[in-house]
Amino acid sequence: MILFHNRFLPLLQECPKNELKEIADTLKATKELMLKVNSLRQQAGLSAIEN
Repeated sequence: MILFHNRFLPLLQECPKNELKEIADTLKATKELMLKVNSLRQQAGLSAIEN
């Protein structure tokens, strides 16, 4: 089971890459968090977000 804060949920949805990058920048996501997000995105069949 993975617990994820609601404010990060948009990063796990299918959106245009520029929107996802803006959300990540707004949330000040760390490199470690982005690795976890990208891992979850790939498991869900979504493309990774470029850091």
